Amino acid sequence: MNLANQKLVLLDSEDLSSSAASFENTAFYWGKSIFTTGLIREGKLSFYSAHEERLEKAALWLFGQEPGVSLEDVLKPLTEKTILKKERSKDYKIRVTFFENMEGRMHHLLEVSAFESVKRSSCSAELVTCPSLSVSRPAFVKLGSYAETLRVRRNSENEPLFYDLENNIMEGAVANTILFHREKREWVTPRSRFTIVEGLGLKVGLSDLKVVSDFINKDNVDQFSAAFFVNSLRGLTPITSVDGHTFRDNENYYNILQSKFDRSCYDTSRVLWQVEK
Repeated sequence: MNLANQKLVLLDSEDLSSSAASFENTAFYWGKSIFTTGLIREGKLSFYSAHEERLEKAALWLFGQEPGVSLEDVLKPLTEKTILKKERSKDYKIRVTFFENMEGRMHHLLEVSAFESVKRSSCSAELVTCPSLSVSRPAFVKLGSYAETLRVRRNSENEPLFYDLENNIMEGAVANTILFHREKREWVTPRSRFTIVEGLGLKVGLSDLKVVSDFINKDNVDQFSAAFFVNSLRGLTPITSVDGHTFRDNENYYNILQSKFDRSCYDTSRVLWQVEK
């Protein structure tokens, strides 16, 4: 197997092709599943404890029970997959998903693929109405029903920056957002009456950065001089512009913010296997 070209997929710790688990499940029919996505760099999973806590709390909220299997047990087969240790690429993206079958039995799905991290890449953004709004889902829950969000992302010319029914900016399709207020000289992350996913990149990766949560009307983006998408896989992505407004101060802050993020990745990581030098 060459993970540069395909995924390693394990269902209940067994290769998906040989698993007897039924696909008559609530995730397939209603998108009823919870997941977390993480980065393995040189055999270490960043934000390990935060991923573990997210899965446990989200499963309890959605299914009324904890997963029944620890993150450590879900990842244990990876330590036995020597292909991960010997491939040239040392960075991997993992996605851990929990779902129930029609009888209420919990299953876990682990997907692993090679990951190419491109730092200092930037993007333009465009303001788009959020395709899926909720007032009841807790911020720590990442549901598997992302299809509409990803459809909007595919059909957008630039990276979408969603706003709610009250015209307040929310988040990107796969990332939180922070913006630097030109006059107040403070970092702000958007606030909404609707649920914004509590991304680990912002919560843990930039935990030592003072960030204020506040409402940002989409017509007031010109009050900000710098803006970044924050994602647990890619770290900081500078947003060069939003619908014609240019953020001119990104270069002044990128290295400082990315250094904070990288340090947090290292401090919160857990060794899964030793990388052969």
